[in-house]
Amino acid sequence: MYKAIIADDEETVRRGLVTHFNWGKHGVEVAGVFDDGVPALDFVRRNEVDIIVTDVRMSHMDGITLAKNVLESYPGVKIIFISGYADVGYLRDALKMEAVDYILKSIDIDELDAVITKVVAMLDQRSSQQLALEDMARKLEQSMPLLRQRRLCDLLQNNDESEEDILQSIEFLGIPLNSQTHYAVLVLRLQPKSKWLTMGSMPEKDRITFSMALEELFARVLAEYGVNVVFKGRLSEYIAILDVEHDEYEEDLLSVAEHLQARIRSEMKLDTMIGISEPFRGLRSVRSAYANACEAISRCYLIGKDIPISIKKYEDDGSGRTLREQAEKEICDSILNGDTAAVHLALERAVAGIRALPGEDEQQNFMLFLLLLPTRLMTNMRTENMGPMPHTLN
Repeated sequence: MYKAIIADDEETVRRGLVTHFNWGKHGVEVAGVFDDGVPALDFVRRNEVDIIVTDVRMSHMDGITLAKNVLESYPGVKIIFISGYADVGYLRDALKMEAVDYILKSIDIDELDAVITKVVAMLDQRSSQQLALEDMARKLEQSMPLLRQRRLCDLLQNNDESEEDILQSIEFLGIPLNSQTHYAVLVLRLQPKSKWLTMGSMPEKDRITFSMALEELFARVLAEYGVNVVFKGRLSEYIAILDVEHDEYEEDLLSVAEHLQARIRSEMKLDTMIGISEPFRGLRSVRSAYANACEAISRCYLIGKDIPISIKKYEDDGSGRTLREQAEKEICDSILNGDTAAVHLALERAVAGIRALPGEDEQQNFMLFLLLLPTRLMTNMRTENMGPMPHTLN
């Protein structure tokens, strides 16, 4: 029910308003009755009030002052003035207060009934609008994850928006990206054999559940590295945008990618491919960076055949293949034989061979190959000892 209070310095008026008018018929409860504006204002400050029926003239605080103080803090309260004076000045002041109505004494019950009916209709409309706004806000909040994903996917397809428009939309959606930071796009896809053996015969419902589980694992692993811009692209493609402002970002990207693949292989028995773009800045560049990462996968810029992590920057023109094969054989054989001196010698020969490579990118590519070589060796040993990796969920 709506709450109303009455403020009038005449006891007969107060008693008559309470006892001779059917407030309950309108869904209104009289919550307080006062002989002056001061205690009425104090009550409003401590309680929720929807309607105030107040005399214009009272000894300490008149109705105009009461209305002014109430509306400054509670603009939704509806004010009805009553007065025994047809005073133009008071009427003008009352209208300034945006009062609902101004009733002259002696009060006509039918007139008051019409006024309260009008006030309740106004309150009902306000309540309906408030409920509608709250419902919209609740639906918007529930839709935020989907809206964020759609917005991020849209960045992969379109770049005809201005940087300012993109920033405004992602700020509204709470996506933590900006135009000044350098980022890289990471794209993860299931290897074709793993994808079809796992998902090919699944019913649609199971396929959706499986995809959601993979997306959740993808996000959970990346969150361990502080990466929180992750989303699903097309079928069996999962995307992250990573901050690469620090100096050793390349090693960190490889570490993230390697850990991501290992966790997915361990928890879901799936083999994956990862492509990583060159660094970029500016949100209009997300589309080209995404294409960059996809190209890295499709053109197979592989650091190692057993570790399918593809980085667009490191294109292999074939000139370092012999050096890699020789280094892999010498270093792995030395490790397996437990010959520490031979390992050091093989590493020295491999590092010395870097100078013969034609360009800086190829040199860095070879260094990354050496960095991941122990992991490749462990992968090969596990495969030999445990048999092939299963491709289906338990």
